Amino acid sequence: MSQSSKSATTVNSATSAGIDNVVASAGAQAGSTTINLDAGGAVGADTAGVWKSSVGLDADGAATAATGATLMTSLFRNDTSASLGVQSGDEITISGVVGGVVKNAVFVVEDTSTLTDFMSTVQNTLGAQSVAVATGAVAATANSEGLDDLAAAGAVADDLVITGQTGSTNDITSLSITAVSSEGISRAAFDSAINGGVNGGLDQIGVAATSGDFVAHVDLGDTGAAAAGDSAVAVRANAVVKASDLTITMAATGLTTAGEATVTVGSQDNSASIQIGANEGQTTDILLTIWVQQH
Repeated sequence: MSQSSKSATTVNSATSAGIDNVVASAGAQAGSTTINLDAGGAVGADTAGVWKSSVGLDADGAATAATGATLMTSLFRNDTSASLGVQSGDEITISGVVGGVVKNAVFVVEDTSTLTDFMSTVQNTLGAQSVAVATGAVAATANSEGLDDLAAAGAVADDLVITGQTGSTNDITSLSITAVSSEGISRAAFDSAINGGVNGGLDQIGVAATSGDFVAHVDLGDTGAAAAGDSAVAVRANAVVKASDLTITMAATGLTTAGEATVTVGSQDNSASIQIGANEGQTTDILLTIWVQQH
């Protein structure tokens, strides 16, 4: 049996936004994570999570908006008129977490597959209220200052828009829609049009929240702007917020006003990785991570 060392991470937790404690896994990187509670206060009614494609969809590359009847193999970007490159036999993977439950499905494109066929699969997979090509204003979460850092709330032009169910228990997270050819080669043009948002996926323009929740922007790099890995979530007293390798618990009190709290990854502690012999001379790694939290 052999033993090797691995670092675990402790963090310092600020309390200006009602943070009670923070737990970091061994993989957490040194630096800062900012939690921005919306300055407009808590939302006054249940709202739905809303996500949109990175760009709008055309049916012919000539500024004709796509409709439900548009063939999947005839989709174009509305900003550059470039084809999304979808072909019969392609596999489009839909994955996300809804209310903490993993949801996924694979849509196989056929010659006759329409956008309606695809949108129905997305809706059924995520249990969404609706999936549609939308133009104009889309209802976004009220008091969503933190969300504005991630996307221009409500601004869509022939975008694929996914609207989930209302209430924080129906929150959609980790949403991804990507395509590969029948040979398993990535359809980069499709992926960049649908899944190429500023925060590394579809653009989030509404947060599933329950009346009384705050909308918070989890700013992983403490940049004050959208970046890959950032998210917008609804939080309230005792809520647990996941951010990269950090688990942040909101305080039982202190969420009565807006605020900003910076969580700084700090000193190192030790944990151990133990290797146990397996069949035919192979080894199996079992990583025992020591979690350290500060109140």
